[in-house]
Amino acid sequence: WASVPSASVETDASSAPAARPDRRRRAWPWWIGIGAALAIIALLGTWLGSAQSSSTETLDPDGRGMYGARALAEILRDGGVDVIVTRSHTEAQRLLTDTPQSTLVTTGATYISDDTWESLFTAAHDVVLLDPFAPLELALPGTSLGPYTSSELVAPECALPAAERAGSIQPGRTLVSPNATECYPMGDGFGLVVGERDGQGTAAIVDAAQLFTNEFLAKDGNAALALNLMGRNATLVWYVPTLGDSDITTPARTLGDLTPGWVTPA
Repeated sequence: WASVPSASVETDASSAPAARPDRRRRAWPWWIGIGAALAIIALLGTWLGSAQSSSTETLDPDGRGMYGARALAEILRDGGVDVIVTRSHTEAQRLLTDTPQSTLVTTGATYISDDTWESLFTAAHDVVLLDPFAPLELALPGTSLGPYTSSELVAPECALPAAERAGSIQPGRTLVSPNATECYPMGDGFGLVVGERDGQGTAAIVDAAQLFTNEFLAKDGNAALALNLMGRNATLVWYVPTLGDSDITTPARTLGDLTPGWVTPA
């Protein structure tokens, strides 16, 4: 009888360690799965956060990152131009009205009404649109989008002094404007169009996202072109449209706006 418990104990002791590795082998795939899920969530949050940040900062005159345009704003100020940044179309309207010989610089936005854009363009002496998807027709009638281009260095090939003095650039999205001066030809479109406005100054339209931002400003003739287009008058009103400034009842929403606030921290 004394040997029976002893055998039982030996049998239990020898079998117990063998069960532990089995449990560990069954558990490790779960930890790998959890780790992979967390990594995917982190990457998704980082991507959405950076996408929202870059979209809101692009060509912002206060933006210090690679997508911002603070360097250009400071260079203009150093050259004697009074650069006034506003994120209110009402304030922009007042500033332009109070200073008749002024330049309006903006990226445009679909969540600002056509009536507001027309009012701003009318109040400005010169207009510089930095986004090819801005209200082109309102700023320069007859202007439309051209094809996308390849990354090639292109000469102005036009009689516009602002472009001739700047030299070659690498245009982004091209434009077509038969009633204006077209510069930097690429295929069936042009990297820059500048035209006279009825009874006022000029309107210039260019895809500046890869020309005038902090990252690209020092390349090729980018800085010279920006200064030539935007430094014509002593006062420059740089209007940065925001969703909060929309005068449309149901403004367009971006991917960043639709993203739940908890995604990026997660």
